[in-house]
Amino acid sequence: MLVAIVVIALALWRTQFGAAVIQAAALYLAVEHARYIGLFCVTTVIAGGTLLGEAFSTGPPEPGPQFRPKPQPLIRVPVVLALVFICAICAITVLHAADFISNRTHVVFRTESRFGAGEASWFPERAASFIRRERLPGNIFEEYGLGGFAAWRLGPEHADFIDGRFDHLAPAVLVEEQKLLSQAPGSPAWQAAADKWGINVLLILEAEPRAVDREDAMAFCQSANWSPIYMDEISLVLVRNIPSNRPWIDRLQIDCRIQRLVPPPSASRKDLYDYFANAGGMLYALQRDHESEAALRGALVLYPEDPNARLVLAQLYQRHQMLDKAEAEYRASLALSESDQPWYELGQIYVQQRRLPEAGQAFARAAHLSVNPLIPYMALAQVELWQKHPEAALEAFSGAERSSPYRSGAESLAPDLYAEIADGRSDAQFMLSHLSQAIEFQKEAVRLTPSVANRWNKLADLYDSAGQSDLSQQAREKARELDHNAGPR
Repeated sequence: MLVAIVVIALALWRTQFGAAVIQAAALYLAVEHARYIGLFCVTTVIAGGTLLGEAFSTGPPEPGPQFRPKPQPLIRVPVVLALVFICAICAITVLHAADFISNRTHVVFRTESRFGAGEASWFPERAASFIRRERLPGNIFEEYGLGGFAAWRLGPEHADFIDGRFDHLAPAVLVEEQKLLSQAPGSPAWQAAADKWGINVLLILEAEPRAVDREDAMAFCQSANWSPIYMDEISLVLVRNIPSNRPWIDRLQIDCRIQRLVPPPSASRKDLYDYFANAGGMLYALQRDHESEAALRGALVLYPEDPNARLVLAQLYQRHQMLDKAEAEYRASLALSESDQPWYELGQIYVQQRRLPEAGQAFARAAHLSVNPLIPYMALAQVELWQKHPEAALEAFSGAERSSPYRSGAESLAPDLYAEIADGRSDAQFMLSHLSQAIEFQKEAVRLTPSVANRWNKLADLYDSAGQSDLSQQAREKARELDHNAGPR
């Protein structure tokens, strides 16, 4: 971007307005849409190389009736210094290319690409071939990140649930997907969605590092409503357990607890690494922890610089409450490549250990690094409230509100989120002795979630503090009514 800005300024100074407009448009598109970064790089190399080359060189005289020398260069560089600079650039280029060719760059920086031709290892190509080969019936549910692949590979015979292009996606569809992913596979929400949308097949991706933050694969494998019929080291295929699907279930059903994963024959170092890393993630998701740890250790033997394998190992240790080992692996992952998830998980460990200042620092770092920092900001706000830091908590709640995907008219799609923010702001204002503001925020929380009894009780407490006993009594009556309707718990 800095080079592009220099190129634009140089083009304007040399009155080459066409080049300036093209470079500025490429820069704007790259900032606005990630898909244009490649075009931006190509444009900058071509326009920048030409303009900067002209700035450093006079070139031969221009032909004509009178040979006119070209304008003097903007900057004169001694030949020796230029040679040293060129050699340094070439050395950096060779090292950088070696990092790409050996795949070290892709491993360390957690990219899902690999050097060379062919599809990325995380694409569920074998699962898609299985779905088509077995002619599985009905529509397919897949996560947001698989929308493009599912539409291209399985459509139009198998309609997919969600498209991967967020800027063209109705927010309600994303909310529907997120709600489903948060529900147990046997829940009424899944039953209703399967009936409404004709969902008959689940395509679950558990390639590392997705295994630590995607659907609970083991819960689906053990569900009475879904039957697993295919599994490899990156993906699971399940069909809905209904009478019309019995022919496929009787013939193809597998047991996720014992299904073997087989490494590719005659695999290269890269392919074998991908297998071990992905198998480690899949086995983690299936709670086959000893096998998962062995696979992840195998990946680290091939690429010790792998931060993802460290991340999944840390999650595995955290699951077993081996918090010291989990913290060490999170720290090792961050030392290799800093990202938001290890910081967020470290914050969770510190909360569990009541190390609140460290937890706040970890959540703040996670929010700073995250593309979608809503959850880290909410966690940070809660930690600040526990530490009696109301101003910092209010600032974190504002960060959460700014980063919410449900804004600009979509707030009604996430009433629980905004009620939680209002509830927290009420607590912070009460700590600041701003009683009227605390009451207003708590009223907002109650308005958004009128069936949550404890928020009515909190509102009643605030009315008591303000000496408004009649309103307090009304709020407590509402809370008692909700508790009574809820029945025994």
